[in-house]
Amino acid sequence: MTRDVLQAILRSSEGIAEKAGTYTVQPEVRVTFYLGTEGRGMTVNEVGEIRLADAFFSLVTSETGSVHGDYTAVFAVSVKPLKSNTPPRAGFA
Repeated sequence: MTRDVLQAILRSSEGIAEKAGTYTVQPEVRVTFYLGTEGRGMTVNEVGEIRLADAFFSLVTSETGSVHGDYTAVFAVSVKPLKSNTPPRAGFA
């Protein structure tokens, strides 16, 4: 993927706000990045912030901290809104 393609995806996704080159994921949305090269893959879940630089990107998550990579490593992005009409499950708050 290129920076321009990733930027277009982020700008067109609901629940992701852009400010000064940083994309912030709203709490009601779950964003997952699928990264990899031939024979290797990595999933970065629960992305809260995406920063785009000229030659690389940074993903910020509460669990892993920061993940940095080259745009060519991104092969998919999932943007999923939380289900708002689902009743809570027993035993979970």
